[in-house]
Amino acid sequence: MHIIIGFLTTLAGLIWALHALQNSGFDLNSLNPFYYARRRKWQSTYGERPILNIDEPMTLGAVMAVGIAGRDGAITRETKNTILDMFQTEFGLQESGANELYISASHLLKGEDNLVGQMTNIVKRSKSSVSEEQYLSIMSLMKKVGSAEGIFSEDQSVLMDAFASQYTFKRSLNSKWS
Repeated sequence: MHIIIGFLTTLAGLIWALHALQNSGFDLNSLNPFYYARRRKWQSTYGERPILNIDEPMTLGAVMAVGIAGRDGAITRETKNTILDMFQTEFGLQESGANELYISASHLLKGEDNLVGQMTNIVKRSKSSVSEEQYLSIMSLMKKVGSAEGIFSEDQSVLMDAFASQYTFKRSLNSKWS
């Protein structure tokens, strides 16, 4: 009998303690391991800067093209039109698709000052999906955009070298942007 009374007292004390913790603002769901794992997965996916979540080679190419154009300051209207034309010819997009790609690349680059230092992290998620042909296409796109306003600057060449150092390819026969 005394064992049952001790067990009931312990159970009542535990329930009282949990109730007091909940009233003081402690979330009892945080003790749930499934809730914790789901929350950590969400934080690791969406808690990072958007530029570090680039999965598609086309988006990576657009970010690199807009990034290299913006290395020397503000992007002029002529440079923007050049980039949009290159998106249409290189990626096979319509005018509206090229404009959307430019806007998304500009959004991803907003607030990013150290593209060269973050290049490993920027390329990490899309590195395995970029074929050699796509890599060469991105490099030529960067060269064309960088030289659109004249001479290729030192900052632009450093950014191109940082991007180029992320890839080593063996010959493959993948299609360009499919």
